Amino acid sequence: YLNKRAGSMESFPSLDLIREILSALETVAAFPLGSGGGNEEEGGNANNNQQQGQHVQLQSQKINAIHDECRAIAAAVTKYIIEMDDQTLKKFSTDAIFKIRHSLGQTYKSIAESKTNNNHSAYPMAIHEHHEFWRELTLKLITSQSLPLRLFGWDQVGKLISECEAHQPPPRAYIVSGAGTGWVNGR
Repeated sequence: YLNKRAGSMESFPSLDLIREILSALETVAAFPLGSGGGNEEEGGNANNNQQQGQHVQLQSQKINAIHDECRAIAAAVTKYIIEMDDQTLKKFSTDAIFKIRHSLGQTYKSIAESKTNNNHSAYPMAIHEHHEFWRELTLKLITSQSLPLRLFGWDQVGKLISECEAHQPPPRAYIVSGAGTGWVNGR
């Protein structure tokens, strides 16, 4: 629904409503994976273990479906904000823009850190999607004709750099020198 409306500025919900939607998304995306096995007897029964495994798998699928919907809504909101023209963006306070960007970040972070993730999941890419949006929004703000938006954009550059440093992968190797022995020095 929102994806269809993201291209049309007139028919997309207001930023206040978007903030409420994103607040709800933050809550839904952070939904924990429950064990579901609290009411069953512990007998070590193979059938019980199989039922619990199926229950956890079914619950994981439900949470993945919820996360897919959250991601689709977040993508529609990001598309809408990026496609806003400068005149429309000037109408909103920098605080409102920050809150929306922060809510999107929390939603994407919850999806990326989901307990239902596996090695084949695309959910860790959610952080990358948020950083892409953040970069595009920052560029839009910096190139704005409005001085408050430009200043806010430059403030976002520093925060974006700090966030990217926090998500930087560890180095492949360390070069050691002066360790005392030859076999420790090097890589």
